[in-house]
Amino acid sequence: MNPRSILPVSLLFVALVASYGCVPTAGSSADPSADPSAGPSGVTKSPTVALAASSNLSPAELRAAAEANLTAECRSLLDTIRRLDEGIPRMFLELKRKAADINKDMVDCSSACESFLASCGDSALDCEIEGVLGRVLLGRYDRYRDEVQKRTPDDLDVSLAKYREKIRVLGESAADCASAEPSRQAEALRVLVEVSKRERDFTKLRATADLLLARFPDYDLRSHILFTRGR
Repeated sequence: MNPRSILPVSLLFVALVASYGCVPTAGSSADPSADPSAGPSGVTKSPTVALAASSNLSPAELRAAAEANLTAECRSLLDTIRRLDEGIPRMFLELKRKAADINKDMVDCSSACESFLASCGDSALDCEIEGVLGRVLLGRYDRYRDEVQKRTPDDLDVSLAKYREKIRVLGESAADCASAEPSRQAEALRVLVEVSKRERDFTKLRATADLLLARFPDYDLRSHILFTRGR
């Protein structure tokens, strides 16, 4: 597939939500001192959309070239992220592992993602890592809320708003990325659906769900998205 033929998700997303406002810009992250998975403040979007559009390489070739150029340390981080990501459930139903063990993997995965983006970023792999990080932070949302509630209850609303905004920025960047695998673009859109639900922004939720279902009609969690959209 020629990356020039890929219409950035952001254009479709903006068209769908134009009636109620623009796509949010990058905001602050959750306080890194409050939670090890929150990471550094701010998220810089990967330049891979522009790179794919100006390159003769396919998205898969861009990713392969980026992997081939990784240092040994970055290769190790990528392997760790993929291993942990594979073991972290997308839906927390009928868990086959202890919740505490899954949470530890999510914290470790978040830390590895932050390290990769800080030290190994600006490549066609950024989209994958941003998508994984957004998904994992979403998976820790309830636990993060409980941790902040116990530690600094007066800051709960502000901390959660920053945490959700970081998830949204990561999800938008991963969904927009022309070098991303379609399955990861779909998963990034699901993350945006879920964060809109937590923000109780049902207009944005339905717009994102409709985009996800239209672009990826065979998405394996389609029934869940339909149920969530109908709220």
